[in-house]
Amino acid sequence: MYPTKEEILETPVKFRKGTILIVKLWKTTAFKNWKLSTTGDKLEKLTELTKALSKIYRIKPPTMVPYSVYAYEPETQSILVDIANPSIISTLHELGHHIFGKSERKVCRWSIWLFKECFPLSYKKLKWEKHLLVK
Repeated sequence: MYPTKEEILETPVKFRKGTILIVKLWKTTAFKNWKLSTTGDKLEKLTELTKALSKIYRIKPPTMVPYSVYAYEPETQSILVDIANPSIISTLHELGHHIFGKSERKVCRWSIWLFKECFPLSYKKLKWEKHLLVK
């Protein structure tokens, strides 16, 4: 069951120490030329982000697998990346499953609040469709 927009935004998320700093540091280099980056470059940059956040959460980084949709596979600890649409917020969401498990409420809250905090201008350009943020 997916949470509503209201449930996701009801209270700010408290992140583990260093989480926001790591994403903002990553943003200064990786996000700088995001729109001009090739798909392969974006996948590399998203892999760097998941590795950095995995260190903060003291877990093994997930394997990033090019695919046709976004999903998390707990059996292999893999994030399937929609190679046609590499997405920071979708990667954060699937990384949330790697960190927190199946809870859509917890994962949606964590990934959306983290994106909102670190990418405020991009966040403002997105529209809500149920529990998702879309362009």
